[in-house]
Parts: sequence; C-alpha cells; structure tokens
Amino acid sequence: MSFWKSLDSVKSLFLLCLVMAVAGGCGTLGPATTVEEPPPPQLGLMPGDTLMVSYRGPGAPDDFSAKIRDDGYITVPPAEIGSLFVQGKSVSEVQKELQAEIDKYYRQLVVTVNDVRFFYVRGYVNGQNRLQYQENLTLLSAIAAAGDFATFANKSRIELNRDGKKYYLDAELARKDPSYDFRIYPRDEIFVPRRNF
Repeated sequence: MSFWKSLDSVKSLFLLCLVMAVAGGCGTLGPATTVEEPPPPQLGLMPGDTLMVSYRGPGAPDDFSAKIRDDGYITVPPAEIGSLFVQGKSVSEVQKELQAEIDKYYRQLVVTVNDVRFFYVRGYVNGQNRLQYQENLTLLSAIAAAGDFATFANKSRIELNRDGKKYYLDAELARKDPSYDFRIYPRDEIFVPRRNF
C-alpha cells in the first residue's frame, strides 16, 4: 500500500512541476530575462586600466602605453610633464588635458589617447576570451568577437555581470529585435551557459 502511495506522490510532484514549467519553470531558471536595457556602468578610468598614447610632430617621443597607478596617475613623457591624474576621467578628457600640458612646452606636437580597456566573454562560446573594448559594442557583436556561440549554448539566458550586479539577456530576442541588442561596456563580464535539455 505504501508503494502505491509513494507512486501517487511522485506522479503528483511530476504533474506539479510540469504545470510550473509551462507557466515559467520549476524555479530553476533564476531571475527573468532583462527586457529593459541595464544601466550603464561607471565609465571613468580606474587604476589598472591602460591607455595608449601617441605623439605626432617634430621630435615626437615614441608611442607608449600607460597603466593607471593605484594613486590614479599615469607617467607620461616628456620629462617636463611627468605625471597626469586621470582616475575618474574619460579618455577624451585625458587627451584634452594632456594636449594642454604638451602645448606648454612643444607647440607642434599633437597627442592621441586610445582606450585599451577590456570586456570578458566566458562559457559556451567558441573563443572564450578577454577582448579589447570597441566603441558601440553590443551583445551580439561581443558574442561574435568571442567566436560566436558554441554547440549547446543557451542563447536566451546570457548572464551579464556589471558593477557587481547580474542581468539576464536574450540573444535570440536581440536577433529578432535590435532594440534588445543592448550595449556592452568596458569591464563587462558575459557568461553564456549550457542549455538544459
């Protein structure tokens, strides 16, 4: 008798789970997919970020990379300038300020500062990687840059980690409607999970 009661309990649990799955899952999918664009992160430069700096003009120093120190400064040639505080500033602000410093000593030198920050794509993609950030990057172009989806990737439950918060994005929806192909920013971490069968 207890065997049949146990069997009835299993059947009841299965039917309940089936009903819940139709209604949205047995609680295994986690939070709902984000339908509004996640807020942009803090975009100011931070210690550990790297900038590429080049000068053009007579007697220009060689191009160089400058890693932002823990105190928020970068060291830049020529010696007359030495250091520049850049933490919290945008790349364009740094370029403008560095150009103003250069103009005090070398009127014919033109400065260009480029962003060398990264974003990350892990999980079920063909080329998991740390990738250099490019302007106007979106979810789909970030996945493409990482070698596209691997077999068994869950394209509709992509995890985005930004500023310590998690968001769930849907690449299938983004393919159908570009308004859901949300922007990706420096330091974003994208994780593509395996789909459940």
